Amino acid sequence: MAAPGVAIGRLFTRVRAPDPEAGYAAGRLVDAAVQRLGPALDRALPRALAAAGLAEDAVLAIPHIALRLRIEGEASAEEFGAAWAEALAGAIAAALPAARSARIPATPQDTASLAAAQDAAPQPAMFETLWAAEVALLRAAARGEVPTWWAEAAQADLARPGAAARLVLAWVRRDPARAAASMAALLEAAPDVAVLLTMREAEAVADALLAALRSALGETPALATLARLEGPSAALAPLLARVPAALGAALAALPVALRGPWVVAVVMAKVPASAALLPALLPLLVALGAESWRRPDVVPPAPSAPAPVARAPTVEDAPQATEVLGGGLLLLLRPLSVLAPGWLALGEGLPPRLLGLGLLALQRLAAPLAPAARRAALERDRVLLTVFAGTAPPDAPLEDLAVAGPEIEDMLARLLASAPHGVAHAPGALRRAYGRDPFGQDPAADTLCRLLLRPGRLRWDAAMAELIWPLDAADIVLRRAGWDIDPGWLPWIGRRIGFRYGGEGGA
Repeated sequence: MAAPGVAIGRLFTRVRAPDPEAGYAAGRLVDAAVQRLGPALDRALPRALAAAGLAEDAVLAIPHIALRLRIEGEASAEEFGAAWAEALAGAIAAALPAARSARIPATPQDTASLAAAQDAAPQPAMFETLWAAEVALLRAAARGEVPTWWAEAAQADLARPGAAARLVLAWVRRDPARAAASMAALLEAAPDVAVLLTMREAEAVADALLAALRSALGETPALATLARLEGPSAALAPLLARVPAALGAALAALPVALRGPWVVAVVMAKVPASAALLPALLPLLVALGAESWRRPDVVPPAPSAPAPVARAPTVEDAPQATEVLGGGLLLLLRPLSVLAPGWLALGEGLPPRLLGLGLLALQRLAAPLAPAARRAALERDRVLLTVFAGTAPPDAPLEDLAVAGPEIEDMLARLLASAPHGVAHAPGALRRAYGRDPFGQDPAADTLCRLLLRPGRLRWDAAMAELIWPLDAADIVLRRAGWDIDPGWLPWIGRRIGFRYGGEGGA
């Protein structure tokens, strides 16, 4: 567990001593001990929180802690600081049961539970992640409330001019994908959050999001795509059709001058395939009349809009984890952006192609299995396919879905031909999956197996996906060729993708 961070809103100390001289000496000792409190907490707090079972990413908000320390005899500032840190760590750990019972809802739509938490007497509160804590602060600010679980911090920070803009801009610098997802969730749950930004601040946030987007997209030929569509207006109908109705209504209700950053966030989070078009389309999207945003049914429905099979986690939820068989599918994302950059500017044509490409690869990987095992293997990797394509596949058995088009076949063949020579099979994967090597006589299928058949654990939420492989699955050939370097944020699928070695064995 990483050393947790500690933010103390206000530290007030009082010295009680039998005489003024002892009080003066103790006061100087306290002042010196404060300077050593941080390093001492870095040592003491992880032990206390680990013993209490606090999750690594969780945030604990405690309105007030009172500590009484007794000093007898000689004590150095370092010793006093260490004793202070141990006492503070113990008090924080002791507050955990109350914080768990007052856990703030992870999903921003649960407004009734949030209101109940706001009306309660000041008490500790727990959040799944720092993002969830910050989102809850902005939701409270949008409603003009002061959260009891963080009262002094909220009064000190959120009451200052520009506080909301500084927080959102910090989100964009920290993680643009999660910033967009958080902003979209906030707008849907608490539309008044938009008025926390002035017109100038809204422009700054929109510019920061677009700058991050341009940096991530590189040389993606978005304008060429618009030319093929005979002008920007032709791209609006399918894009608007895919914006969720509730978010469309929220955007329609915003003043035009404040709409920019929220439009960018909604498109990046909910229609990532069209992210490459944002720099060219943003002026039109901001200027659209309210009816265009409020009534997505008046435009043609998006082609092959998939239906999710289960609720996807929101950005405030703790990441979900699942075992996957064909984890190497995500290794194709980086070379795909090199071999076919034009795909990334296809707008609504991109998700079907990525779904087809990923599905074809997974179907070929599972082909040698017996029918029941083949179906189970493909369904196990459904979430993996969703991450790869940036959208969920249709709600039907993956085994029965057809992959149409020679272009998909050709792209898979190009990817396999570009794979580094000499990649080894993941240790034990062939035996666990097939009991033998069914691809040895087919070079193309063998290459596909060596790349894709990489069992591991997939952690994912609305803004990220991380594949965790056993340490012995690291392949020196893949490493030298750069295929397992973290792709990072990929705007066209709406997530930040990462690879990590050192987990336990996968599927």
